[in-house]
Amino acid sequence: MTIETETAAKSLASGAPLTTDTWNDFVARLRNDCVGKGVEDHYTANAVFWVREKTKIYGVSRDYTDNFVITVDDREWFDVGEFWASLSEDQQQRLQSLAQEEYGQGYESIEESDKLLLIEKLRYTTVYGYVAEWKTVNFHFTQAAADAYIASNQRNHEGALLVFVESQDRCHEFNAIKEAILSGRLVLAAEEG
Repeated sequence: MTIETETAAKSLASGAPLTTDTWNDFVARLRNDCVGKGVEDHYTANAVFWVREKTKIYGVSRDYTDNFVITVDDREWFDVGEFWASLSEDQQQRLQSLAQEEYGQGYESIEESDKLLLIEKLRYTTVYGYVAEWKTVNFHFTQAAADAYIASNQRNHEGALLVFVESQDRCHEFNAIKEAILSGRLVLAAEEG
């Protein structure tokens, strides 16, 4: 186990139990993210760190979105050039022929939207429009906790996970609790036993 792994294992951010050490680590990270150097990264002392997942909603008319996906069986391409590069020489020649028939010029010379129309004419190929949507997964007091969630849970999500920083301005309960922690008025009680 590396030192970083040992440290992460001893953090509330990665699910360690609440102890004096993990509490002190949490307070130090909270201080950094809300009144320390971390504020320079997100420009708000009232930060909350949202983990969001990027999902795609397929089947949207391409009249209403510039986003597209080219599909063949279970493969997807989000770029016309990458799709072209994946084709056999015969398939590329088919698209060249279609471009000459439809537009009187080579495939590489036509607009992307026209390329998509030709690609749809290939056997077993479908082009869908899609919209991207960011869904909130959870939120955290600190950047480290949000990063730890992503590191240990990305495999459980289909879409990309990213951390978004939102301001909790005028969220009086949240800010009062955070300020009480940072000022030392809200502390970890001694364990009974």
